[in-house]
Amino acid sequence: MRLTTLVPAVTAVILLLASATVQAESTATATDTVTTDGTTTGTTSTTSSSTTSSTTTLAPCVVDVTLPVIASDCAGYAEHGVSCNFTCATGYVVASGDQEQTCNNGVFNGTALVCEDFDSCASNPCNPIKSQCVDSEPPSVDPICVCSFGHIGAESTDGEDCQLRKRITTSDDGMKVIVGTNEDFTFQFGAEDPTEYSFRSVVSSISVLEDEEDGPIAVLAREVATDMGDLRSELQGDLADLTTTVDTAVNNLNQQITTASEDAAAALTTAVDATNNRMDDQKAELQASIGDLRSELTSSINTKATSLEQYAVSKVQSLGTAIDGSVDSLETRIGQAETGINSANTAISGVNTRVNGVSNQVASVSTTVTSNYNTLTSTTNSLNSKVGSAQTTATNAYNLASSANSKASSADSKVSNLISKLGCIYSGCSTNYICNPTTYQCELSNIIPSGILGSTMGNAVVSGMGSSYRFNKRCYRKSANGASSYTFHNNCNNKSPVFVVVRATNGRYFGGLSTVAYTSSNTYRSSTSNWLWRYYGSFTRTTSMRYSQYAIYDGSSYGPTFGGGHDLYVDSSINYMYNRYHSYSGNGYTSSWLSGSYSMYASDLEVFYQG
Repeated sequence: MRLTTLVPAVTAVILLLASATVQAESTATATDTVTTDGTTTGTTSTTSSSTTSSTTTLAPCVVDVTLPVIASDCAGYAEHGVSCNFTCATGYVVASGDQEQTCNNGVFNGTALVCEDFDSCASNPCNPIKSQCVDSEPPSVDPICVCSFGHIGAESTDGEDCQLRKRITTSDDGMKVIVGTNEDFTFQFGAEDPTEYSFRSVVSSISVLEDEEDGPIAVLAREVATDMGDLRSELQGDLADLTTTVDTAVNNLNQQITTASEDAAAALTTAVDATNNRMDDQKAELQASIGDLRSELTSSINTKATSLEQYAVSKVQSLGTAIDGSVDSLETRIGQAETGINSANTAISGVNTRVNGVSNQVASVSTTVTSNYNTLTSTTNSLNSKVGSAQTTATNAYNLASSANSKASSADSKVSNLISKLGCIYSGCSTNYICNPTTYQCELSNIIPSGILGSTMGNAVVSGMGSSYRFNKRCYRKSANGASSYTFHNNCNNKSPVFVVVRATNGRYFGGLSTVAYTSSNTYRSSTSNWLWRYYGSFTRTTSMRYSQYAIYDGSSYGPTFGGGHDLYVDSSINYMYNRYHSYSGNGYTSSWLSGSYSMYASDLEVFYQG
């Protein structure tokens, strides 16, 4: 007992003894008096060794509280009739009991104040889509928002800093699908084909899976690899067809331009020969009009050549804009087409030169020149028709590129379907759940949300317990629900299996696991799989039962009690306990094994069950 509580208690005892002594020293004598009417009346006189009367002193109240309960205005003890105010430490709130209590002859007239941890997550402060709330430890009252699966960002008090990782990205050499917060895998349309085993190795890095040849992941990997391979083959075929079509169009255009140039040159040669034959007879007649004819012909040819060049360049530019970046080689072919057009311009310039030569020699060529002009006009129209054909070819190329884009969208759809099949491997699970690597469904995780065990002890207990149990719900805690066996049974009866955690006043941690439920039957109940445990530097548990018929004692006025005799006894106030060797054994188990002494007291006690 602490000195601050011992002194007031001793003082109270001394005062009570003093009061009792005064009363003992007082004596009373009685005499009878006979009245004139024959009746008897009694009189009492009181004598004292010191005075003729005595006063009884009422006892003070001991003020004995432990955190998180605080006595704000009373320390040590309070005199009779004095009121004391009790409150909760920072980070805690009142769960039950009276905050103001008055001392009445050594006892406070009220219910003891019980404080519980302030739930900083109760108001749902975190963004439920981006983050999950973690209750902070006292004295802090601020929530901790951590990013949900598939999001990244720093911890905060509202979760708004968490950002969703991009699920699909594309680049020149492939398409990438990002899974989870740190892992990703890539489908690549490049030199290497996606294979079953490369895909399986990536999925395995996301969740530890059993490497079975015909397991669900292997089947899924083969299906996706086949789909990606087929899609890649289709796209490569379409790109090859598109390249062939463009090459053919450019070759045809070059051939048509060459043919037109040759036809124009041949027509000019014929015109020159005819002019030479008639030159002597018509020279004088045409000299007067040759200047005008030359100007008209030159202007007309230049106008047509310029128009043709502009039209061809415009169509080639439209062709280049329409075709997707994946057919870059088409731009080279277009450059070749522009070179061909420039050759045509050069040929037309040659025509001008020859016409100039003819003008110096021709005397009379009006009829022949007119015929030649008509021929050139026809050739120009033919070139326009060929350019129109090239435009049609470019339109077809654009349609093929659009088809390739459509198939790429189909690939996105297949990837989305894959994500759906992956289930919780991709989307993750909420608090207290883990992803089953076989069914891809979320299941309860093996955790103990204890307010007594720290993270080190909690992890050691979970590890020592094994994967057969998942105690994720608490039905009773002494410090929160009250120190009463009735409350324990009311909250925990008919729940199994249950896991008991005790923190003794000597700082030891221990408890037990029962696969059979408490029901307030006031009898022993049998189980072959119960065990007791302790944590003293490391986790240890019993390994066998000596008398399985005494696995637990199911008394309605008992706390969670194990074994006959008992191996772990807890009284009705969830306070006094003892440890006696009887029904359990293994790992050096004997009396006092749990906490180092036969008798002990519970500072706090929790009971968990599998929900």
